[in-house]
Amino acid sequence: MLSAIIVDHAKHPDRAPAGKGLLTLMADARSIPELLTAPERQTAERLVRAATRYVPGLEKSAGRHFVHAFTHGLPEATPDALRRRGPFMGRAVRPVEYAGDWVMLRPASEGAVRSGALAASRVLSRLRPPRSAGRTRPASRPTEENVS
Repeated sequence: MLSAIIVDHAKHPDRAPAGKGLLTLMADARSIPELLTAPERQTAERLVRAATRYVPGLEKSAGRHFVHAFTHGLPEATPDALRRRGPFMGRAVRPVEYAGDWVMLRPASEGAVRSGALAASRVLSRLRPPRSAGRTRPASRPTEENVS
């Protein structure tokens, strides 16, 4: 029933009134076809009931509910994409890296930012000397004593 709980009020203090919280409850792929045709109240009740397992007391404390349904919205990673993800994420570092929300398998700005940071880190790692190299001293400059 439930694939994710996003604690929106923790992302930015202005997302909810002072002293209040804001959660986004995302339905799992198997539940979406049924929920798309269900009344909004029923959809909200079912998701809140499922989320109570992770947020005790949510059913009693939840105030207002907003249901946003996207019939042709979020893409889902196929089984083949899931199989390929491990090797893709474990690939060797290269001078050009991939970034975008698709790297994290869920389209969202958070995933885009995380993948951008990961790509930057991987590219920058190529500029650092290997850990085993240690520090070396610069070559000595010619002086009167060592010039022949």
